[in-house]
Order: sequence, then structure tokens, then C-alpha cells
Amino acid sequence: MFFSIPGDFKLTLLNHLIAESGLNLIGCYNELNVGYVADGYAKLRGVGARVVTFTVGGLSVLNAIAGAYSENLPFICIVGRPNTNDYRTNRILHHTIGLPDFSQELRCFQQLQATR
Repeated sequence: MFFSIPGDFKLTLLNHLIAESGLNLIGCYNELNVGYVADGYAKLRGVGARVVTFTVGGLSVLNAIAGAYSENLPFICIVGRPNTNDYRTNRILHHTIGLPDFSQELRCFQQLQATR
């Protein structure tokens, strides 16, 4: 079981995950809810898996991930990314913070993990 909402930078992955007979998608209203519902699931079942989209999803789920760290909950977080061809274009894409640098989200996750 995994928790997610549709998002364009992860649709291909979601299609593959949904096709797996042993996996069930539980849809949520936004990425923060995805994170907290996965935390609750981890408390009951041992691990919570969440799949979120690039930047807006990843940054939104950070609070739930910080909570999971503070409660020592095991979790899986998969974040969609732009196509690898987009990295060389230096373009500003939607779901970004308005800069052609796609690494801000990664740096936020690294800082959160470093404080653990």
C-alpha cells in the first residue's frame, strides 16, 4: 500500500505501481496529507510509503517527514522528477520555485536528514 495524489512528474511511475497486483494506491487531497497518512499507516503496520511530485509535493511533505524522523517511524518517500532532458535546458519549469536550479528540493531533504 502507498499514499499519493496524481501529479505530472510522477504519472508514469504511478501507472506502473497501480499495475502491480500487490500494491494499492490510497489517494489523498494534498502531499502534506499524503505524508501524515503514511505516518499513521507506519504506526499501525510498520512502514509508510508515499509518492509525491517534484518540488511542490516534495517541499510540502517535508513536515510529515520531519515528524516521522522525530517519532522514529520507518518510511519510504519517492519524489517524481523532471525528464533528464530538462536538466540540460536551463529552463524554468512549472513546479519549481522560479529558478532553473532543480536541486533546491534535494538540498532541503539533505538538511532535514542531517539534523536527524
